Amino acid sequence: MEMEQVMELFHTSEALDGDGRVFLSERGLSIPESQKAGLASRSGWIHFGYQRDGKVVRYKSRNLKEKRFLASAAPENFVYPFFNQVDFKKKDYVIITEGEFDCLALITLGIENVISLPNGCNSAESTIKQNYQYLAEFQEIYICFDQDEPGRKSAAEVQQFLPPSKYRNVKLPCKDPNEWLLQENPSKEDFLQLMRKSER
Repeated sequence: MEMEQVMELFHTSEALDGDGRVFLSERGLSIPESQKAGLASRSGWIHFGYQRDGKVVRYKSRNLKEKRFLASAAPENFVYPFFNQVDFKKKDYVIITEGEFDCLALITLGIENVISLPNGCNSAESTIKQNYQYLAEFQEIYICFDQDEPGRKSAAEVQQFLPPSKYRNVKLPCKDPNEWLLQENPSKEDFLQLMRKSER
């Protein structure tokens, strides 16, 4: 699909087609919450809309059959926002996940104020630096990256870019939030307990 066609999808009530809905359901993710957060799908691709000031400014696409990504064209030095970077009403905390599906997994559990990196842990430093003003609004910043070596390493590295009084590191019992959701069927309270036990 052309870029203009994809961008138009985000403004329709049926942004997600049947294949996209099945794909999300198989991952245990809420379809209404996924669409609300900025997902659309057509022709074997799922599109993640990235918002700034309430408007989708760019998107990233993932093939539904294979883990292959495409990013929409962007101007040179374009600053990607976090996925689901909206003006949350409450500013007591924000949770940063490594991927969009992990963000949606926590939202599916009923957790609020969840955002994700645009390009995995490799984009952690640049995204945090470039959107620092947005993060500065929150009292606590929870890092909830994958529990593999790259994720743990990145979670440790981003400490230097965040105020020590705000930094929290959530450690999951599974590799990532989406895997945890599928394997252990946790509740909202289960994650809130992990937040309370998070490394400061």
